[in-house]
Amino acid sequence: MQKKEALIGPSHPRVTAAVTQQLATPAGADPSLELARRLAEKMPAGLSSCYFLNSLSEANEMALRLARAHVPGKDVIVLEDADHGMTTSLKNMSPARGPVKFWAHVARRGDAAHVAETVRAIEASGRGLCGFFAEGVFPAGFLDAAYRAVRASGGLCVAIEEQTGLGRIGAAFWEFARQGVVPDIVVVGESLANGLPLAAVITRADLAVFPLCHGNPVMCAAGLAVLDVLEEGGLASEAGLTPKR
Repeated sequence: MQKKEALIGPSHPRVTAAVTQQLATPAGADPSLELARRLAEKMPAGLSSCYFLNSLSEANEMALRLARAHVPGKDVIVLEDADHGMTTSLKNMSPARGPVKFWAHVARRGDAAHVAETVRAIEASGRGLCGFFAEGVFPAGFLDAAYRAVRASGGLCVAIEEQTGLGRIGAAFWEFARQGVVPDIVVVGESLANGLPLAAVITRADLAVFPLCHGNPVMCAAGLAVLDVLEEGGLASEAGLTPKR
């Protein structure tokens, strides 16, 4: 999950040109607002508040902070092979990096019944669930059933779209859209800027309790260039943009 890939090919000339131009742009010309608007257009209605960070680890950390700020519970559900990042908190909820902490509960990938069972176990323990973090391509109906179980317990649903988002899966622009669900929080990593240090967290306004992060203008310019290439080259239309709801 931490692998930084060039979404539209290494050293794409459009990205290189955008970065060069932004470096030469006087201070004050900030493309982050336009990038936030463009990302919100590709989200279901209501997901319109955007945080820009420098890495996928930072973005997942922000998603965790948002989830824990919104609900009383502090525990999370993650999938069995998940690697959510390199910070202390994220390592402690990443089964791929070793044993997880007591507040992180591991569910089987693609098994919604096991997610629901994990939710019940958390409730029975007297602890509270704050969020379900999932990335990957899943069997049809998995996210819908898992989200229902999580939300019934008061938790938030976090869709991590680093490997699947931005048209990578072909059937839809996002995996959550292919699954027909609407997350509470969406995380996009460095693929947004073709592997450069830019990540984004998109969420609802009522969940955006921390000041919005505008991000690095140079990296945001790279992110805009990536979206331009996806759309103007027909790549996004072939994958299918997420419709407004």
